Amino acid sequence: MNEINNKNFISRLHKWPSFLIGMVVTSITLFFALRGVDWESFIMKLSQIDVTWLISGMLIGQISNVFRTVRWSFLFEEEFRPSIVRLYQTMMIGYLANNILPARLGEAVRLESLRRTVGISRGQILTSLIVEKIMDGITLVMFIWIVMSFYRFPPWVSRLGWVCFSLFVGILAGCFIVMAMGATILRWIHSSTRLFGSIGDRIFSFSSNAISGLEVLRNIGGLFRILLLSAAVWVVEVLAVYMIMRSMGLKEIHWVAPV
Repeated sequence: MNEINNKNFISRLHKWPSFLIGMVVTSITLFFALRGVDWESFIMKLSQIDVTWLISGMLIGQISNVFRTVRWSFLFEEEFRPSIVRLYQTMMIGYLANNILPARLGEAVRLESLRRTVGISRGQILTSLIVEKIMDGITLVMFIWIVMSFYRFPPWVSRLGWVCFSLFVGILAGCFIVMAMGATILRWIHSSTRLFGSIGDRIFSFSSNAISGLEVLRNIGGLFRILLLSAAVWVVEVLAVYMIMRSMGLKEIHWVAPV
C-alpha cells in the first residue's frame, strides 16, 4: 500500500512543473488582456446585458459544438472512432486551453488529451485536426462569397477569398495525393530514417499513422457528409453570435455582421 501511495505521490509531483508553467503563462496573458480595462464601465455594461438573449446564444453555441464533435468523429475510421462523449469532452478541454494559452496551443492540448484518454496515435489525431481545419477554411470562404453576392466589397476582399480558397483546396488535394501515394512515401521515409535507430522508427511510425488517418477521404459520401456538417457548424455559429450581439443591446444588427 505504501508503495502505491509513493507512486501516486511521485506521479502528482511530476505534474507540478506543468501546472506552474500553466499558471505563469495564464497570469501573464491575463495581465496583458485586462490592463487598461475601465472596470466601472465594464460592470455597467454587464448589468445592461439581456440575459435571455445571452443564454439563448450560449445554448445555440453548444449545438454548434455538438455538430463539430459529430464531424470530428467522422474524421476517424470506424475501427478507431472514439465515442461522441469523449470527443466532446476533449474538444471542450482544447477550447479552455485556447482561452488561456497563446497561438491556439489548445489544439495541441486537445491532441494530447485524446491520445492519453483513448490511445489513438498522435499521427491519426493530427491528421483529423488538419482535415477539420481545411473543411472549416473552405466553408468560411464559401460563406464570404455568399455575402459578397449580396453586397459590394473592395476588390481585394474577392482576391483574398480566391487565394484562401485555392490554398485550402490545394492542401486538401495534397492530402489526397499523400493518401494515394502512401505506400511509396512510407518506403522513402523508412529508407531515409532507418539509419537514425529508434528516432527513425518513431518518425516512420508517426508518418504511417498520419497517412493511415487520411483513409477517411476515400469515402466520397463521408467527405460530402463532413462538408455538410461544416456548413451546419458555421450556420449555427453565426446564429449564436447574432444572439449574443443582441444580448449586448445591438438591436439593429444586419445579418452580415455576425458572419
